Amino acid sequence: MEESHSIREAQTTPEARALRDVAAGLKGTVRKQDRHSAVACILVPILLVILKLVVEATTTVAVLYALVTLFALALGLDRRRGERLTAAARARERHDCDVLDMSWSTRAAGDEPDSDEITSWPSLVADGPGGKATGGDPFPKDIETLPLPFARLACQSLAVYWEPTAVRRYLATLAAGTGGIAIVLVAAGWALRPGTEDAITTLLALLPMGAWVMRERRRWTEAAAVADRVTERLSSAWRNAVGAAIQATSLTSLSRSIQDDIFAFRQHQPVIPLWAAKRYWQRLTYDARRIDQFVDQYHAQAAHD
Repeated sequence: MEESHSIREAQTTPEARALRDVAAGLKGTVRKQDRHSAVACILVPILLVILKLVVEATTTVAVLYALVTLFALALGLDRRRGERLTAAARARERHDCDVLDMSWSTRAAGDEPDSDEITSWPSLVADGPGGKATGGDPFPKDIETLPLPFARLACQSLAVYWEPTAVRRYLATLAAGTGGIAIVLVAAGWALRPGTEDAITTLLALLPMGAWVMRERRRWTEAAAVADRVTERLSSAWRNAVGAAIQATSLTSLSRSIQDDIFAFRQHQPVIPLWAAKRYWQRLTYDARRIDQFVDQYHAQAAHD
């Protein structure tokens, strides 16, 4: 570790900005994949059920489509999604190691990416090489007023974007919305053609919708466990660091350990749908965490000591 390392300058290099851009582009591509998956698992089954209510002869088509879709989900045909998430996590890990002056962790992130792998990342972005520009640099110039071990922890605190309230509202909306649609369609079918057979085929045709919602809930639940662990570890590390309960020289290894959890979160982090981001996430303040708060806390404690 070199105390002369400048986070503010390191984040402005073309390499750092390119890594942020490609990571954002990969996440954007995953969002498009998730949107296509939602159309295939929710919209299409709903339309087919409506069609079968009108034209009974299409019942077989609706049920067959549902079975094929479930089979595709079981085979993991969205494996490409996981590959892009992993590439985005590795790109951002490379960025953080460079900007925050940390060593690469083979145990957490695998072999360090070589030039060929880094060059291949833009090709995984749906919009082609170059990805999506991320805008401004992530850390303000005030971070330079902190010693590097403390600055590193402060920057890491912004790495995990997690808003539990928004997540709960999003998942509740999914459950209530899809559940309500299923009830309405079953009731409509019963009204048109009373009988358990039609109700059963309607439910069968809607199975992809239920499977998609359950998978989405599992993804967010698993991510919540990692996000909570990262947040707790960072909060504890910062309190101990500012309170001098841990030596500054030990903060480097502690930050590297916390970064392992940050990588694990990014590798499996669910991508927020744009409609949900606008409706739930933008109405909330992310954990009230800002770099200036860490700067103020550090200098206030230093002045007190």
